[in-house]
Amino acid sequence: MKTISKRTRNSDFSRIERFSAALKHAKFDACLVENPLDLLYFTGLKLSAGRLIVHATGAHLFVDGRYLQMASDKSTIQVSLD
Repeated sequence: MKTISKRTRNSDFSRIERFSAALKHAKFDACLVENPLDLLYFTGLKLSAGRLIVHATGAHLFVDGRYLQMASDKSTIQVSLD
């Protein structure tokens, strides 16, 4: 039986890195991610609201007050209050 390991913060960060590289390759400046499922995919955080801006040199997550402490503690990217 194959076991599935839990995702790590590093895998979430590498997803952002890969997406960031794809944006740069496609000559896009940035991408705004707001869908909760996409936020989960890129950050590993279950958020009902938030904004993730991914650009060629990294990413920045904006959340409301409900998620600020949790996101700051668990995220590998910069988090700010929206």
